[in-house]
Amino acid sequence: MLFLAEWFFGEWNGLLHTLIAFVLADYIVLCCCVIAKKKQGSKLGVNCIIRKCLIFLLVGLANIVDTQLTGECRLLRSATIIYFIGREGLTLLESASLLGLPIPPTLKEYLSQLLSFWKK
Repeated sequence: MLFLAEWFFGEWNGLLHTLIAFVLADYIVLCCCVIAKKKQGSKLGVNCIIRKCLIFLLVGLANIVDTQLTGECRLLRSATIIYFIGREGLTLLESASLLGLPIPPTLKEYLSQLLSFWKK
């Protein structure tokens, strides 16, 4: 089973660990927002889980493209992971600010720059 995951996602390096941490943190904070705002979150939760699964599907597909087209170069995989780290970081900050947590402007600016860099 581990072999299949490693074939699909590639090397389990710091980038992938960071993405996993950001995805989990974003989901937890989103659940906290739903609880704090006392909203019905079942549909929101299902949509969020589907989006999170699609993130990992795209990372896996980027890894397959990298390995099949370029050999061992992980450029597309790394770019995909970095893009989604920035995106998840921004949504995490937005959700945290809805809960009243003050967000450091430099952190928000850094993630915005990271995201805009990869959108080009």
